[in-house]
Amino acid sequence: MTKVTVIIYESDEALIERYITELSHTSFEINTRVAHDLHSFLDFIREFKPQLVLMSSRIAGLGEVLLGLRQNHPIPAPLILIGELEREEDFRFSIKNGAYDYVSLEKIYRLSNSSSNAIDYHLLKRTQR
Repeated sequence: MTKVTVIIYESDEALIERYITELSHTSFEINTRVAHDLHSFLDFIREFKPQLVLMSSRIAGLGEVLLGLRQNHPIPAPLILIGELEREEDFRFSIKNGAYDYVSLEKIYRLSNSSSNAIDYHLLKRTQR
C-alpha cells in the first residue's frame, strides 16, 4: 500500500471526520494533516510536501487565497475543493482557479474516487519527471 500525505484545510471537526472517512476508502495509506488557518496550511505544504490537498470552499476570501496560492505559493499537489452544494458555477470556478476537482457535501461519496484519481495522477506525473 502506497503511503501518501493529505493536507485538509477545514475548521469544522465533524466535516474533517467525514473527509477522513472517505479517504479511508482509497487504496492508499493516508497520513492526514489538518490546517485550521492559512498560516498553518502554508507551513504544512512546505513541511510535508503532500500528494493531495483538500480545501473547504467556505474559507473566508477563498478567491484571494486561490489566487495567492497560484501566484505566490504554488501547491505541488492536486487540490480538491469541497463545497456545500453541487452547482455548476462552483465547479467551473474551482477548475478555473487551479483545482483538480470540486466535490459537494451532498455528494461527499465522490471524494474517495476523486482523491484516488488525483493521487494517482500526481504520482504518475512525479515519476515522469
